[in-house]
Amino acid sequence: MPLWLLACVLLVLGFGLGVGQPMTMSWLAESAPAGLRGRAMSLRLAGNRTGQILIPGAAGLVAAGAGAAGVLLITALGLGWAGVAARRLPVDS
Repeated sequence: MPLWLLACVLLVLGFGLGVGQPMTMSWLAESAPAGLRGRAMSLRLAGNRTGQILIPGAAGLVAAGAGAAGVLLITALGLGWAGVAARRLPVDS
């Protein structure tokens, strides 16, 4: 892959990955009660950092025991669970 194409791909991917954090933080600031915004943001960031520490190690353990298919299965189950949990969130009307 030519260097200029790699730079373009990295630019697009970096933008896409960088948009999620500010969007979720602004959504959280709008949806949390005024007195609990700091606590809500701290909890979100703590969960994010915990996942960044635990998930790679857990994926490595699953891959060592069940191979790549096991990692993909666990990922699919996690995404399915997140979808079900998201459907149970209250909807503002």
